[in-house]
Amino acid sequence: MLLHQGKIQWALLEIGVHVLGSLLMTALGLYTVTAIRRLYE
Repeated sequence: MLLHQGKIQWALLEIGVHVLGSLLMTALGLYTVTAIRRLYE
């Protein structure tokens, strides 16, 4: 039972890391686009 619970926690942790990673990449992309647009104004 404990082993199974541990696996679930690891899966949730992995999902959380992936979600945070994609959010970070999206924010970084938006920031880059905004910075480039400001340069060309």
